[in-house]
Amino acid sequence: PRSREWESRYRLAEAQILYQALLSTPYRAAAEAGIGHIAADKGQWAAATSAYQRAVDADPVHVPYRNDLGYALLKMGSLDRAIFTLRQASELAPGNLLIRNNLNLALASAGTKGK
Repeated sequence: PRSREWESRYRLAEAQILYQALLSTPYRAAAEAGIGHIAADKGQWAAATSAYQRAVDADPVHVPYRNDLGYALLKMGSLDRAIFTLRQASELAPGNLLIRNNLNLALASAGTKGK
């Protein structure tokens, strides 16, 4: 979408406005994820986690939202929640290497071996 293109060009303020406008549309989950991406880009992991959680709540089977939530939780140090969320994402998309890598990172951070 156009807002993601703006986000990737560091026009974050414009992207934020577009995402806010999409919150009351059928694209709410994507808008919440976009808001999460902007917060993550700024290192605002609590805000990113909240936005990603809303995205997951709006579209529970969209695996990238769950992966983003798990990674944000990892960055906040919420390792148990991160591992749980990333395991869910891994179960939904077992061949996804990004999810597997994030899960392994969370497990390593928690001092746990294996999957």
